[in-house]
Amino acid sequence: MQALILKLIIIVSIPIIIGVGIVLTVFYKQLWIALDEWERDSSVWINQTQYKILYNSVLSQQLLEQYSFNQLQLHMVVMKSLLSKYQQSIIIQNPAANFTVCSYKELIFNQCAQNVYDQLNQNMFYADMYFIRSNFSFNILTPQQQYFIEMNDRVSFYARASFLATQNEGLIQMIYFYNSDTSSILYGVPSGFYNYTDSDYESCMGSGFIEPYDPRCRPWYTYAQQNQDNKKTTKIIKSKIKYQGFFIYEPYLDAVVGNLLMTLSSQVDYKNEFYSVDSIDFQFQNIVQLFNSALSENAYSVLIHEFNQTVFYHPMLLFYQVLSWADVEFININQYCSDSVELISIQLRLTVLKMGKIWIKTDKHNFPYQELDKRIQQPIAIFLRYINDRKSNNRQKR
Repeated sequence: MQALILKLIIIVSIPIIIGVGIVLTVFYKQLWIALDEWERDSSVWINQTQYKILYNSVLSQQLLEQYSFNQLQLHMVVMKSLLSKYQQSIIIQNPAANFTVCSYKELIFNQCAQNVYDQLNQNMFYADMYFIRSNFSFNILTPQQQYFIEMNDRVSFYARASFLATQNEGLIQMIYFYNSDTSSILYGVPSGFYNYTDSDYESCMGSGFIEPYDPRCRPWYTYAQQNQDNKKTTKIIKSKIKYQGFFIYEPYLDAVVGNLLMTLSSQVDYKNEFYSVDSIDFQFQNIVQLFNSALSENAYSVLIHEFNQTVFYHPMLLFYQVLSWADVEFININQYCSDSVELISIQLRLTVLKMGKIWIKTDKHNFPYQELDKRIQQPIAIFLRYINDRKSNNRQKR
C-alpha cells in the first residue's frame, strides 16, 4: 500500500514539477529579456541625456569663444589700419609728444636714463621699450629703424587701451601687443623688465649676435612671413588696405617669460614689400575659469589646437607644459600605455580630419562623439570646432 501511494505521488508530482520548471524557465527567460531591453533602453536614454548635456555645455563655450576670437581679430584689423594710415601720413601727429624710449638690453644692464626706470616702476605703460639684437642705443640706429620705433610709439595708444579692456572683460586675455620688423626690432606694449638676454639662442640668422633672442626666428613670425603671397584687399573705413592672412599659431612656451600662450600674427607691408609681423599674444585665463566652473564628476572640457592636438586647457594639464591631448590623458600613467596613447592620438587625428564633413559616429540627435580607448575607462568625447569665418583672411583653424 505504501508503495502504491509513493508511486502515485511520483506519477502526479513529476509532471507538476516539470510543468512548474518549464513555466519558471519561460518566466525568468522573459524576465531576463525584459531586463536586458530595459538596460539597453536605459543606457541609450542615459547616453542621449549625457550627450545633450555635454553638447549644450560645449556649444555655449564654443559660441563664447568664437565671439572672443572675432573680437581678437578685430583688434588686429584696427592695429594694422593704424600702421597703414601712419605710413600714408594720414594720422595727425602731435610734434610736442615725447616718448621715453630705451632698449631692453640697456634696461637690464642699467644703461637707460633714470626717468625710464622711474616711469616703468610707476606704470608699465609710461615707458616705451623695444628689443633689438645689436646696436642697442636709439641714437645709433638707422633712420629706418628709428622710424619703425616712432611709428609704433605713436599708434600704441590703441594697444594700451585694448590690453586694459581685456583684462577683466571677455574670455580671451590679450597680454602683449607687438610689431617685429626685418632687422630684429620688436616694439611691444605693455613694457616690463623682460630679460631677453636670458632666453635661448636663436641661430636662424647666424651666430654672431650679442643678444640670443631674435623675433625673426620665432615660429609665429616665420609662419606669417612664409604666407605673404596670400594677399586680400579689404575695404576698411573707406580706404583700401592690403591684408594678408591672420594666423593663430599653436600653443607654445614663450621664449622670455616661459608661460604657455598663443599668438595671432599678420604681416605688414610697406611700399608693397614685406615690412614686419604684427602680433598679439593671448591667454585663456577667463576661459579656463569658465571650464573649471563647468567641471563635474563625469565630464570636463578640453581646448586643443587642430594641427597637432596641442592642449591649451585640460584639468590635468600643468602650467608651462606643451603636450598633446593623448599625452595629457596618460600623464599620471607611466607603464604599459604607449599603445593606448598612440591609439587615442590616431583617433583624435582622424576625428579632426573628418570635422566639418562627416562625424565618426552620430546618434539620432546628430551629436558628434568619439569613443576614446583609455584601457579601464572608455570616455566619450564630443567635438565642436572653432572656425575663423572672416572670409577676407587666410587663417589657421582651431
